[in-house]
Amino acid sequence: MVEINNQKKHFVLIHGSVAGAWIWYKVKPRLEEAGHRVTALDMAASGANTQKIEEVRTFDQYNEPLMEFMAKLPENEKVVLVGHSLGGLNLAFAMEKFPEKVSLAVFLTAILPDTVHQPSYMLEKFTDDINSNSIKSDGITTLTLVIEEYEGDRPLFAEIGPRDEEWQDTLFSFHGTPEEPHTCVHMGFEFMKCKPFHLSSAEDLALQMLLNRPGSMFVESLSKAKKFTDERYGSVPRVYIVCTEDLMMPASFQRWMIEQNGVKEAMEIPADHMPVFSTPTELCHSILDIKPQHQKNGRGAWIWYKVKPRLEEAGHRVTALDMAASGVNTQKIEEVRTFDLYNEPLMEFMAKLPENEKVVLVGHSLGGLNLAFAMEKFPEKVSLAVFLTAILPDTVHQPSYMLEKFAEIGPKDEEWQDTLFSFHGTPEEPHTCVHMGFEFMKCKPFHLSSAEDLALQMLLNRPGSLFVESLSKAKKFTDERYGSVPRVYIVCTEDLMMLASFQRWMIEQNGVKEVMEIPADHMPVFSTPAELCHSILELARKHA
Repeated sequence: MVEINNQKKHFVLIHGSVAGAWIWYKVKPRLEEAGHRVTALDMAASGANTQKIEEVRTFDQYNEPLMEFMAKLPENEKVVLVGHSLGGLNLAFAMEKFPEKVSLAVFLTAILPDTVHQPSYMLEKFTDDINSNSIKSDGITTLTLVIEEYEGDRPLFAEIGPRDEEWQDTLFSFHGTPEEPHTCVHMGFEFMKCKPFHLSSAEDLALQMLLNRPGSMFVESLSKAKKFTDERYGSVPRVYIVCTEDLMMPASFQRWMIEQNGVKEAMEIPADHMPVFSTPTELCHSILDIKPQHQKNGRGAWIWYKVKPRLEEAGHRVTALDMAASGVNTQKIEEVRTFDLYNEPLMEFMAKLPENEKVVLVGHSLGGLNLAFAMEKFPEKVSLAVFLTAILPDTVHQPSYMLEKFAEIGPKDEEWQDTLFSFHGTPEEPHTCVHMGFEFMKCKPFHLSSAEDLALQMLLNRPGSLFVESLSKAKKFTDERYGSVPRVYIVCTEDLMMLASFQRWMIEQNGVKEVMEIPADHMPVFSTPAELCHSILELARKHA
């Protein structure tokens, strides 16, 4: 086991733009296995943070989560900061304000500012570099073109960018005022595939797109920020990890930034812009192998990231939706008081489907109830409903009935371990929320899943609710509508969360077309994605 300076360290991992703490899901468990403490943070309007990028107008606001974390560190504790891409600037501001709390700053194919120019300087050079063959507009670069296209008082996304089409399907939007402009970017699938993810797997690209949120480089606000100082920012040891195959931030540009700064060491790995995905082992080895002398003394649509590309490879169209207060949806679970509110994204999607189009719905766990409500309202639009170790309601009892039965035979009080429950609403309309803990996740739903996927879950972990209170007041499902849609069930035989015996009991209460079994835990989307996709495709072939 490699130890930096023969001591266990506290690594703080900072993501780049249009990402979140979740990108470290392959790195975090590897560093922890080496005996280190690891914290991965979501910046504002990123990952599972519920703020919206249009409202986060300055880099200071974007960087608040890191600065608050640093401020709360004990006086005698030092951390190793690791910043990816735009995250290099997050590191720099933390180093400037808290140099005594940073033992080392690791810049991973990241913006590396100097102390001579404004904090925006390297970003401006970066956009100059990537746009070197394109037609420039007035202003900094094509990233700051102003468009006169609005819907009401809200600017629309517009397809602009380099004339050589390198930005492809990336979209830019413009907010703020002429005096304080605010440019946002939403990177598209084709751009991601060809540039930052060109050596990363289809699964990781799918994960990125399922968690994709608009971001910003904050060039406008950074151009007005104070310069970093040699006395503070410059006093912290810095190292740089160059990704030699990076097509987003070319290695030549990374090396140019290194030349402008006094970094202690530069290491190289043969990775694209996303070494957190494409070369996690080499990346962790590099981080852990930094020489001792450089050291001072909440689920959401993303869970389908292994399934979605497999179904698409089989020639099918796939849509994965975030329910309210889930994944990258910015609502908060405390505000989503009813199942109807929680299920709005699916119901809106179903309502917008063309009249002659039918879909195959696949619901996991609580998602079985989402399916049931969609089947009740839009039976003519559903060719098949696949319940994956999921709640399968009947037409005799209230929609809450199967959840109540699950509560009777599910995990007992002590088995919930580090899971936390909170209570909201009123005595007349109570609203119970749950935040599942790491130990519980590891022992129950994820017991056959990889450490990486468990880490990903915890990095994206958000509180949720079973909505038993509101479901107990909902109308029963009907045989004429919900019951008219063909239903099939995939039993996960090794599930310790929703036991196979309970799954089979629900099946006995309902008329399903077919039952298939796979040897998976509660998270077959992670533990057995190939077997799961085979089952889904076979069931759809037979019954849809």
